[in-house]
Amino acid sequence: MSVRPRPTLAPRAALKLAACSAALLLGLVGCASGGDSTAVGETDTGKAAGETSMTDEEYTAKLLAWERDLAQCFRDKGLDVTDPTPEGGWADITPEMQELSPECQKEIGEAPVRALSAEEKAEGARQQLEYDTKFAGCMRDLGYDMADPKPGEPAAAPPANASITDQEKCSTEAVAG
Repeated sequence: MSVRPRPTLAPRAALKLAACSAALLLGLVGCASGGDSTAVGETDTGKAAGETSMTDEEYTAKLLAWERDLAQCFRDKGLDVTDPTPEGGWADITPEMQELSPECQKEIGEAPVRALSAEEKAEGARQQLEYDTKFAGCMRDLGYDMADPKPGEPAAAPPANASITDQEKCSTEAVAG
């Protein structure tokens, strides 16, 4: 799946982006909805490694700066990409960008992560489950064997034989609602 463009960040949208941005930039279908379980990389304090407290505005500014550094890394590696915009991220995420994302992230570091309240985490998990359920339903409609996700558990990866085109289509449909 390709990364979907980042929407204008309202407080609720920012929390979803915080939970999923890095995973999406790597081209994954989605990220695990944490629910009440401990998230991957969480410390004993319940905070993920690298997670800091900041306002939505501070987080949005740091994320945009990180995305611009990522765009510059892509350009340094020969891709013709523009900087992401505050209103919507990148207009188009290409397979080449996805392929270079891990390498660039090693160079520039991981995306910033904002500490979320329990309410924000629950809302993010709800939104992620909704997205994952729509994505899985679309994949089934296209003939792939993919089960619906369960609350509090990571969504299944798309089937190995699922084409990128089909994954992109289902991601777009899941985002659109």
